[in-house]
Amino acid sequence: MKTYALPNYFDLNETIILLFWFVLFYFYIKLPKQFPASLTVFILVFGAFSARLGDILFFPYDLYDVMDNPKHCIFDLILYTLIYPLYVYFYCYFYDRFKLSTEFQFLHIICWAILSFIFEWLGSKAGIYTYKGWRPIYSFNIYLLLISWYTLMLYKAKSLHKSAAP
Repeated sequence: MKTYALPNYFDLNETIILLFWFVLFYFYIKLPKQFPASLTVFILVFGAFSARLGDILFFPYDLYDVMDNPKHCIFDLILYTLIYPLYVYFYCYFYDRFKLSTEFQFLHIICWAILSFIFEWLGSKAGIYTYKGWRPIYSFNIYLLLISWYTLMLYKAKSLHKSAAP
C-alpha cells in the first residue's frame, strides 16, 4: 500500500490547497442538491479518476511536479481525491442547473476551460505546480478536452440513471 508523507514544510501551496478545499466543500454542502446520491458519487469518482488518468498518461514524460517535490505527499492526495472531484462536480452542477441551449453549451465549456487555466496558472505561482517542459498554455487545450469529456460523461450518466429508475 502506498503511503503519503507529510510535506517537508508547510507553506503557501499547502495553505492554498486547504483553503480551496474548504471553500469547495462549503459550497458543496450549502448549494441545493442537483443530482441523486448515486450520480453525485459517480461524478466525484469520475473526477478523481480523470485527474489521476492525466498524470498517468503524462508520467513517462515528467513534464511537471505537483506540490514541493516529485514524491507524493498527503497534499497530492487532497488535491486528487477532494479538490479535483469537487471541481468536476461544480462544473456538472452548473452545466445541469442552467439547462443551457446548444449554442451556450460551447460557451460554458470555454469559460470553464479558461477558469481552469487561471486556477492552474495561479497554482503555479503559489508552487502547487512546477513545470519541467510543460507550458501552462498547453493546459488550455487539455481542459477543453477534459471538460467536453465531463459533459459527455454527465449526459450519458444521467441518461443511464434515468433509464435505470423504476
